[in-house]
Amino acid sequence: MKLDFNLHVHTWRSSCASPEMTLEMIERTAAPTGLRWIGLSDHIDRHEDNAKPEENRRDLSQRSWEVEFLVGCEATVISPNRMAVTDPVAEELDYVMVSANHYHLSDVENPDPRTPRGYAEHYLEMIEGVLDWGLADIVAHPFLHSKIRRWMDPLKVLPHYDWDRMESLMEESARKGLAFEIKPSYPTADPPFFGRLADLCREKGVKFSLGGDSHRPSEIAYPDGFSEELERVGIGEGDLVDPTCLKGH
Repeated sequence: MKLDFNLHVHTWRSSCASPEMTLEMIERTAAPTGLRWIGLSDHIDRHEDNAKPEENRRDLSQRSWEVEFLVGCEATVISPNRMAVTDPVAEELDYVMVSANHYHLSDVENPDPRTPRGYAEHYLEMIEGVLDWGLADIVAHPFLHSKIRRWMDPLKVLPHYDWDRMESLMEESARKGLAFEIKPSYPTADPPFFGRLADLCREKGVKFSLGGDSHRPSEIAYPDGFSEELERVGIGEGDLVDPTCLKGH
């Protein structure tokens, strides 16, 4: 399987990324690996972060590049009816990636009470809010909740997802062109869950995006065996987004 795009790469403008993550370093690391498209997805967690994509676009305009850069973002979903990225910024990006599970951030709404069932129900509300908003292209690291580890085992959330509600959500996602990200190690976190998710997405026509959630140069290229991970849960090339169709969101 050809894995030639990574749509989840952070530059040094994301505070959690390595200072080494300059455009030059990203290009130098990505080009020899066969990656053809790199999506810049710096965090937009608060209002002042909305300047980051335009700053990346300005830096890209200074020269030509060996890989094709897409200017996107990873925007936090603050509540089902509030996104951290503004509509004018979202409308100008090549693609909009959203994170609906940044529950560790102080201004992000959490369920009450904070129980595994509560998080499963609230997370689906967050994705439904993203669909109502209508400007997102990709959901980053979906259905896993590493950010709630301080309160509970994240894997305990998975059995509480309502699959009838998931079916409706995926039908609307297919209609609106919302893709779900798969990153290395995700399919192995809970193979039965992700296998069922892949089956449902294929049945409804929902695409998967690939991303490394890359915060340092060593995370830009995919690890050996990632293609096999995808195949084990039934994801093939035809199930992936086409990065050329994201250009000019």
